[in-house]
Amino acid sequence: MFTEDAAIGCEDYAYEGLDIVVDGCTVTIDCAHDFNSLQIINGGVVTVISFLVFIIGMSGWIIVAAILVFSVGEMMASPKSKEYAGRIAPPGKVGMYMGYFYWCTALGHLFGGLLSGVMYGYFGPVERGGIDKPDVMWIVFAILAATTAIGLVVYDRWVKAHPVQEA
Repeated sequence: MFTEDAAIGCEDYAYEGLDIVVDGCTVTIDCAHDFNSLQIINGGVVTVISFLVFIIGMSGWIIVAAILVFSVGEMMASPKSKEYAGRIAPPGKVGMYMGYFYWCTALGHLFGGLLSGVMYGYFGPVERGGIDKPDVMWIVFAILAATTAIGLVVYDRWVKAHPVQEA
């Protein structure tokens, strides 16, 4: 973690493979380095935890706590996911990979809204035609988020094991 202004030079390999956290300062990074992207995975795990908090109940403070936990997970994962898409791209294809990333984000927004509406309609309150089992709905969302985090870990290991050969 950097808390004071610093620079990581071309020949400085001390931070290779590590998470870089910058807190209230400027860190200048010269040349290409291979920093770890586990913050994305950690953000996904925190998001899973936020869904599981809803299982406790649906009172006001529990909802506030779950939203706060979800927000922290989102803040951890969101900036790193864009960086990750650019980092795994083959040379000269970063723009295409960023386009794929935003395409997946758009599809996630579309299907996330549809899925949550259907799930709420089925598992929601009896007065609205549901079966009054919101905890099952949150478990399903937690499983989806956990599957995403696990998928990222597996894919990240596969990408590192099969580096792109430059022509």
